[in-house]
Amino acid sequence: MYLAVGVFVYAAKKKLLFGGALALLIAGVVAAGLLYYQHSSNSVGDDTIQNRLLVWRGSGQAMLEQPIFGWGAGNFEVAFNAHYDPALSEIFFDHAHNSVLDMGVRFGAVGAFWYLLFFVVLLRGVRQAHRFQYISAHAGIALSALLIAYFIHNFFLFDSLNSFMLWLVVAAYISSQLREKNFIAVPLRAMQTTAGALAVIAFVFLLPYNIQPARAAYAVAQAEKFLSADPYASARYFQKAAAFSGLGRSDIANRLAEAAVYAAASPGYNALTRNELFRLAEKANQNLIAQVPEKLRPRLSLASVYIYAGNNDSAMLQKAEEILWQALNVAPKKFESRDLLVQVYIRQKRWERAAAEIEVVLSSRLRTGEIYFLKGLVSIYMRDAEIAQSSFTMAAERGRVFTFSDYVTIGRAYEANDYQHEAIAAYETARVTEAGRTTAGIDFVNRALYELYTAVGDAAKAAIYKQKISL
Repeated sequence: MYLAVGVFVYAAKKKLLFGGALALLIAGVVAAGLLYYQHSSNSVGDDTIQNRLLVWRGSGQAMLEQPIFGWGAGNFEVAFNAHYDPALSEIFFDHAHNSVLDMGVRFGAVGAFWYLLFFVVLLRGVRQAHRFQYISAHAGIALSALLIAYFIHNFFLFDSLNSFMLWLVVAAYISSQLREKNFIAVPLRAMQTTAGALAVIAFVFLLPYNIQPARAAYAVAQAEKFLSADPYASARYFQKAAAFSGLGRSDIANRLAEAAVYAAASPGYNALTRNELFRLAEKANQNLIAQVPEKLRPRLSLASVYIYAGNNDSAMLQKAEEILWQALNVAPKKFESRDLLVQVYIRQKRWERAAAEIEVVLSSRLRTGEIYFLKGLVSIYMRDAEIAQSSFTMAAERGRVFTFSDYVTIGRAYEANDYQHEAIAAYETARVTEAGRTTAGIDFVNRALYELYTAVGDAAKAAIYKQKISL
């Protein structure tokens, strides 16, 4: 830090813009490093760094497929799907986490060149503004440092609205300083006409790209706010959001799917409201699939609706299976589709198929805690209690949090396959688990324990639970 301050002072005195900017940059890097060291325990080999390197490699491969003009503005996910690496700990990426590569994927070498050229032009503009004494040396150093720091930031991350607006302000300020001393007089009528035309153009772009998406976002926010407290109001807001067809409809379709799944599991929703949310989620995601068949997310959302909100209907599960196999054709290396296939096969009681898909999923790092839990359940139905127990242990070690309903599910699986003592252990654990516990659930567990203790000949314990049932 002392070195950076010394370089900055020397550069300011000598009016060396690059040296001053470099000094500010060094100071920023050192400060960021200290903060990172203080507040993070991550190492060089952590998931964040590995993910970024894998995304860069996949993005580079996608760029080489369309090297000149790229894949198009909204098609990063489509381009990246074919080069997705299963070692990634996340499934969805809509940006390369490197703005140069991202521009290359979306707009090819032409777009990446113009993106880099913009920084070069701005830095040259700062130098010219300083040379003609439109700005001071200190201002030139600060502007150069801002541009360099912004470029480095975007080399490892991506723009947010705040950083992009700041960049535009800096670019506009630099441009304003490269002015001629004598302005050409512009007639008032021409200025008014130009201002009116710009206002019309701004409104045309603001309505579909800002105002309407904002209204849709507000409707979704209100719908989620009332999701548990007022199901009817929540459904009405979701209806308003579903009517929107502009930017952001993919996020709306995903939120609708989550709401339909929530409603299916919530006792506060009547059949009419559940069916309405199911219909809205189904239609929104089907429309997205029809419009952009290469997208993966709407297929996974629609399959989730059929699996978790379809009441285990055989026709719904069949639809989910078909959609998930289509999803595997779209993105064969993304294991989320196989994870959901396991859920389908468990509900269809196709244990061998479920076990096969579980082994494929376990070859990746995706949600291994959840998939080990599913492996435990499948192992019970395949009559292998030892593997089941070890799988549940592995699930807990990998961060899977077991709730009351999880232990009830495990107990019911053991009970259905005549593992009476294991079922007793699962139900007893459920009784002392706070997360997700309900009065109705406790009543079910008490009755199940009474029947199991009676079956194994433990009269004392059976009497205890018989008394709890009668109470």
